[in-house]
Amino acid sequence: MRRFLLIAAYLILPFSIAACSNADEELRAAEAAFEEKMFDEAIAFWTQAMASELLTRQQSAETHARRGMAYALIGKCDDAAADAKWAVDSDLLSSEQLALMHYHQAQCLFDSGDFKKALPLLENALKAKPNNADAMVRKAAIHTSLREYEKAYDLHKRYLSLHPESADAHNNLGSAALMMGYNREADFHLNRAIELAPEKIHFRASRAGLFVKLGQYDLARDELNAVLEQAADHPAAFEMYLTRGKIHAFQSRYDDALSDYDRSLALKPDYAPARQAKETLIALLEIHEEHN
Repeated sequence: MRRFLLIAAYLILPFSIAACSNADEELRAAEAAFEEKMFDEAIAFWTQAMASELLTRQQSAETHARRGMAYALIGKCDDAAADAKWAVDSDLLSSEQLALMHYHQAQCLFDSGDFKKALPLLENALKAKPNNADAMVRKAAIHTSLREYEKAYDLHKRYLSLHPESADAHNNLGSAALMMGYNREADFHLNRAIELAPEKIHFRASRAGLFVKLGQYDLARDELNAVLEQAADHPAAFEMYLTRGKIHAFQSRYDDALSDYDRSLALKPDYAPARQAKETLIALLEIHEEHN
């Protein structure tokens, strides 16, 4: 009997080694595809490797984590969550791996507009890796969207302490300080951002926001004029046109205001604030005409 078992093991061993080799090859192929941003292919290779049932528990945990990140990057948040749960429950991932996995999950939810579900995942990412810069910035953006300006301010301040020469960090903190009413601090950081990266013209748009807050409308308008003259097709131009339109309206330059609202809507037709500003101004002008 023992001789039979030895012979059977001898016959099966090459197939086992070959299967393990194939699983390892699939893991390597998955990583190569992931690096090339071929996420569907990476998912397929990881799925094949797991189907072989030859991975160690450590390999399985890491594979679930990696596949979950790939799912997150193609917008399949539910599949990403299922893989992440398996990986977390295994209790075999390093802090670095957990932070990266939670961040990608959160990014998927953020992109789909589910900010409230994204927040706890970003908190988990920061617990696993307290100085996770990407998680800090994304979490601050969510707090800003939810009008939780103090939390956003604290995160931007923490990020700047880690990256004191980052122009983006100064601009973000300056914008957050402006929301909090810390005008002097906003002035310092928004100007510092422009000093560090004068080529980033949207920083000047942030400074225009400060001028508006301070009631310095001519300065704000001049700043926006300069920015829009250089980059009328900038991704944030629709917001700049709205801001300039409001300044024109405040200064009773109604035709210019309506023109700016139209430009904003031409760039982003579903931009509700610009549409509302335009409709409100038209309604006020009609009332004014009726009484004159």
